[in-house]
Amino acid sequence: MYTVTLNIRNKKALVVGGGNVATRKIRHLLKEGANVTVISPEATDEIKKWEEKGEVYWEKREANELDVPSAFLVILATNNTEDNEKLLKAASPNQLVNVAHKGDKGSYTVPAQFTRGDLTISVSTGGGSPLLAKKIRDELSARYDESYEQYVDFLNEARSFIHENEKQAEEKKKLLHRSLQEEMKDAYHQQLFWQALYDKYKKD
Repeated sequence: MYTVTLNIRNKKALVVGGGNVATRKIRHLLKEGANVTVISPEATDEIKKWEEKGEVYWEKREANELDVPSAFLVILATNNTEDNEKLLKAASPNQLVNVAHKGDKGSYTVPAQFTRGDLTISVSTGGGSPLLAKKIRDELSARYDESYEQYVDFLNEARSFIHENEKQAEEKKKLLHRSLQEEMKDAYHQQLFWQALYDKYKKD
């Protein structure tokens, strides 16, 4: 598997199925700004609420092969293996297709993941053991807690400032490594670091 992070904002995503698995997949798609179409005779209450709010488009019917080609990304999340196989065959070689219950059947799998602001940590076993991937994800989630959201924001801003103001490659490298020291997760030390940068590069 070749691991990438996709920008799916405003991309058409087709989800076939309306159960709990489909709901979980849709939740992540909406978070990333995809335009989601759901095709399923039935749907969970959460999917119905999304439709009422205009956040998803729900077609209350069985999917067919003609539904597949127009989507950038397709998720087949039904319990019917035969239907999933039929729809999978209708996809073009260039489409991204995930078969929720059989990760090895599609063109991509979705790793177990969590986010802390701009920080995303993903764990995948290539479909071999989703439970192991989730176990490792939960362990990492406890290690990299919510405080990392602010810390990553600090690193992003500091990196931009350093690249803009420091022209010497070696000094730039030292400052970037300094910002990664453990103490920098503390707001007080971040403030001291910023003050040192301003003093060093302040304009006359």
